[in-house]
Amino acid sequence: MARVGVFVCHCGSNIAGTVDCAAVAAAAARMPGVAYASDTLGFLLPMLLFGVGNGIVEPIIASYIAQGSPHGSLGATMSFYECIYGAFTCVSPILAGYVSQYSDVGFTYVALGAVTLLIIPFSAKLKKG
Repeated sequence: MARVGVFVCHCGSNIAGTVDCAAVAAAAARMPGVAYASDTLGFLLPMLLFGVGNGIVEPIIASYIAQGSPHGSLGATMSFYECIYGAFTCVSPILAGYVSQYSDVGFTYVALGAVTLLIIPFSAKLKKG
């Protein structure tokens, strides 16, 4: 049997004003096949940052790498880039979970925001250059 995780987001008064999120998470935890259930206050910011990273920053960096690579080694260069990108895509949720477990949730959001604010000007500079 497949096991799933259930995350119930409060989403401000949109959902939490109507639904008892803690009760929904508790009910989901009792369902067969549910390995983990939790109600959380914030999925919006991480998903927003993920969208910024995948929709804006990643294509700019990929095009910069493609333009700067010698034509004979473009395939190898892009393969290396995709390998590193994939590895960090796998590791970053673990790292973010570790940071949020041992620190305040607000610190995690501030750190994610700071990284995004540092990467966006860098990627814009790459696009111009």
